[in-house]
Amino acid sequence: MNDNETDSTGALYRIAPNFNIIKADTNYYISNGPTFSPESNYLYHTDSALKKIYRFKLTEDGISDKQTFIILGDDHGHPDGMTVDVNGCIWVCEYGGWGISCFDARGEFKSKVELPVSNVTSCTFGGINLDTLFITTAAKDLSQEQLQQQPLAGSIFQVSPGVSGAAPNMFKG
Repeated sequence: MNDNETDSTGALYRIAPNFNIIKADTNYYISNGPTFSPESNYLYHTDSALKKIYRFKLTEDGISDKQTFIILGDDHGHPDGMTVDVNGCIWVCEYGGWGISCFDARGEFKSKVELPVSNVTSCTFGGINLDTLFITTAAKDLSQEQLQQQPLAGSIFQVSPGVSGAAPNMFKG
């Protein structure tokens, strides 16, 4: 992506089974995400600047059928890192949004985990049963006043959302 986050020069790449790097999609301002559905039949990827989450079908040859899956509204921040749970729900970190929103497999909003910091950057399920959501945050670009209001900005959090994460996908080289 463009370091200034002003031009749509970013791209989505994939590593093929023969380890070749292939440009799979283009025209991203801030390329983010990605995560895979539990059945490994979809890839979710974001353009944070546009507040859009895209869904691609996964095929033997890569990705296809790109569609805009979720557009975050004004009551959310910008989509950043994300993960999925065993039910196929997508947990989306919201940079500038004070939490993580959960959307079902159809893209419908379900709930939000509120956090005491504005810039939520990434998350993953962990723990023995993958039932703990670990969350990273950022203090980047916060003023001194904002940092005083958000003394935990830049911290790592953990919550128990009442669901387990999907097992990680393994690269098939």
